[in-house]
Amino acid sequence: MPGKSALEIEVKLRVASRRDAQERLRAAGARRVRTVREHNILFDTPGGRLRQQGCLLRLRIERARGAGKRRFLLTCKGPVLRPSRYKAREEQEFEVRAAAPVIACLRMLGFAPVFRYEKARTSYAMRGAPGLHVELDQVPFGWFIELEGPRRLIDMASRRLGYRRRDYVTRSYLALHAQDCRRRGAPLRDMLFPRKKSRQGEHSLLDFEILRAY
Repeated sequence: MPGKSALEIEVKLRVASRRDAQERLRAAGARRVRTVREHNILFDTPGGRLRQQGCLLRLRIERARGAGKRRFLLTCKGPVLRPSRYKAREEQEFEVRAAAPVIACLRMLGFAPVFRYEKARTSYAMRGAPGLHVELDQVPFGWFIELEGPRRLIDMASRRLGYRRRDYVTRSYLALHAQDCRRRGAPLRDMLFPRKKSRQGEHSLLDFEILRAY
C-alpha cells in the first residue's frame, strides 16, 4: 500500500502529568485531533545486526479510541544522521493489511520479534504550524510531548509550550525505558502498561492477539 519516505526530524519534551501537558497545549493554541492506543513490535536478527547499525524495523498495531478497526504500519528507520539537538534519521513507512503475513515474511527473512512497547498517543494540530506533528504520548513511565517536522517549527512550538532547546530529549523510548529500569533496579523487559488479572491470567486480550499473529 502507499507509504511515505522522509527525513524524520523530532524531539521529545518531558511533561509532569497529563494535566500539565494539556494546559501547555491549550495555551499554545493546539487542538486535539485523535487518540490511539499503540502496540509496537521491534524486529532484529538473532545477532542484533539492526541494533548494531543503529537501524530499526517495527510493526505498529494501532487502534483508535472508540473504534474497533485496527491499523497496521511497517516502519524502517536508518541510523541517526549526526549528533544534534534534534533527532534526524531517514524513515520508510507503509500501511499493511494485517500483522500475521508481515510477521511471517519477516521471520522467513531471518528477523524475529525482540522487543514490544506500548503507548497511548493523542495527536494535535497547532495553529500557525502546518507540517508539524504534535503528539502527546503516555508511556508506562511517564508523559512526553513529541514534535516532528521542520526544525524552525519545532523551535517555535517548543517556545509556545514553555520549553527551551536545552529541554529537548532525543533518546528513543526504548533508551528512556532502559534508563528507567536501571533507576528502579528492575530488569529490562517489554515496555507494556500494567495488565489486569483475568480468568486467562496476567495476559491481556491484546497479548493473545499478538501471540496468535506470531
